[in-house]
Amino acid sequence: ILSTTGDLYRWHLALAGGKILSKAEREKSITPWVSQGRAAHSSYGYGWAVEEGPKGGRLVSHIGGNLVFDSDFRRYLDAGVVIVLSTNSTDYSAIPVGPHVQNRVFGLPDPEPPAAAPADPALLAKLAGVYALPSGDRLEVKVAPGGARLAITALGPQAFPLLLSIEDEEDRQRMEAREQKIGEMLEALRAGNAEPLAKLRSEPPEKAAAEAKTTLAPWQERLGTWQSAQVLGNGSYGGHPYTYARLTFAEGPKIVEYLWSGMGIEAVHFMDAPPAILFVPQPDGSFANFDVRTGGVVHVRFEGTDLAATGAGGLVRAKRVG
Repeated sequence: ILSTTGDLYRWHLALAGGKILSKAEREKSITPWVSQGRAAHSSYGYGWAVEEGPKGGRLVSHIGGNLVFDSDFRRYLDAGVVIVLSTNSTDYSAIPVGPHVQNRVFGLPDPEPPAAAPADPALLAKLAGVYALPSGDRLEVKVAPGGARLAITALGPQAFPLLLSIEDEEDRQRMEAREQKIGEMLEALRAGNAEPLAKLRSEPPEKAAAEAKTTLAPWQERLGTWQSAQVLGNGSYGGHPYTYARLTFAEGPKIVEYLWSGMGIEAVHFMDAPPAILFVPQPDGSFANFDVRTGGVVHVRFEGTDLAATGAGGLVRAKRVG
């Protein structure tokens, strides 16, 4: 179905009237019949997620996507508010923007992205390089395309947490659970057991095993036998949550990226390195990344030959080595 935000609002008006559904049918559709799970705040009606709104009343909503289009449709029935967001680009998701719009519409606290300052291309070029953490893991700093921002890539499991902004305990536990699930799935898959992968993909084990075989075959042909796997950590890009792992083959490694939808895997991609996170120059001389998904901010400052990163995990320093 192709639609627009305006047409979806017209659909809301039609559902609220009596031409599409009778009053009894309409009430059935927005009654919370079945819980969405232990960690969920909402229950399922007939096609809608139903929960209490931010200031009471009933919120019925649904999100959806297909790896290109992402949409969020929120109907605050007792408040007379409707929020419809949609994107048609893989670069940025509409879904994590929804809570921010909700907060601002209802006058609730909402984090402000850090204000940007003009970029000095010459300074950015000087800062580009490789910085080593005490663990030996590295951060690779480059000038982003366009020359106005820095692009920082985490290389190693100790580097990933520095660039991920986690603001609350629930989110941190969710990230840890995802890493554990990926680790257990990869260990089982190497042993020939596709059951954990099937659960994460919500599909029969036979299908999951066939998909894994097809996905791994090109890399095994080029790089030899799959020998080991290491979970690197989580990332957040354009509002999408990911977990990254390094698969080591006989003749070299590949990075594999898992895109999450809830607690399941929606897509898998192989790459040479994880994507870089973009940092914007700040008025005080530092650089900042705002994660729209969590509302958290990571600050990076360059002091002599050191890179100092400050986020949810505190202050960590890395020394320039290249």
